[in-house]
Amino acid sequence: MTTIVGKDFSDDYFTIDGDIDDEVDYWPFNDNNKAVLLFSDGTKTDVVYDGVWKFPIINRGCALKEVVAEDPDEDIGERLVFDSTLQWVEFQIFRNGVLQKTQTFKRQ
Repeated sequence: MTTIVGKDFSDDYFTIDGDIDDEVDYWPFNDNNKAVLLFSDGTKTDVVYDGVWKFPIINRGCALKEVVAEDPDEDIGERLVFDSTLQWVEFQIFRNGVLQKTQTFKRQ
């Protein structure tokens, strides 16, 4: 299982936990930036921080099992839960519509 977790106490990173395990650094306060997550199952989401991390789904793939709402009591933003078939996650940042950065996180 892999979970994308927005840690509300941080405004500059979110985590990938589980079969794929890493931290994604992102400063979301540049109005010209847009970030997306791509997943090996075809899921695609935006990456949004408005005081709480959110991952609005653009396309839902077959490995995405659950979208869990934020939990203010635990200081956790929205979570995306994937089954164990997920192989990789790719993080992309666009500035003025032009791809600026790509990071790929693979299953270990």
